Amino acid sequence: FRMIKKIEFILKIMKVPEYKKRIKLLKYMYYALRLLDDICDGDTLHNFPVKERKKIIEWRWWIWLYDILIEKVRFIANELWVLDWINFSISEIVWSFIFDIDRIIDPNKTRKREELKYNFHRMDIVWTEFWTAIIFWLNPRDTLMKLWWLWEASRKSFNIDDLKEDIIEWL
Repeated sequence: FRMIKKIEFILKIMKVPEYKKRIKLLKYMYYALRLLDDICDGDTLHNFPVKERKKIIEWRWWIWLYDILIEKVRFIANELWVLDWINFSISEIVWSFIFDIDRIIDPNKTRKREELKYNFHRMDIVWTEFWTAIIFWLNPRDTLMKLWWLWEASRKSFNIDDLKEDIIEWL
């Protein structure tokens, strides 16, 4: 949460309109996606079987906390006039979770380089850029065009950090 405090300070200095709402939006979205990611990875108190995790992610059934968080996200996004961008980014990240859980279900399935790169692009670049643009009051489409290389480089550094764990998990 120190990072969120830093972002809030930067937004305040930049005089970004409604920066407190933007920080709330970021927090709620982070909590919602962290919940889905933990379910996908089996990092919850109840370790669901992998195929059940996929159903949970696909249908998001019984995850009332996710619904509450996403409702808060959409309410704030509507107030900030970015609801369409938020809905797009949510669909991208959920699609990517499903892709990842399919890799857990069938780790031996050969995946084409294009599939992996497309998933990498959707999950780790597109939605991150959209959220950065929304939080910093930029146009998401312009940001995507101008900063893709920055997000790709940062995501590659995360992948290197996670390499040992991914190898152990056969991902």
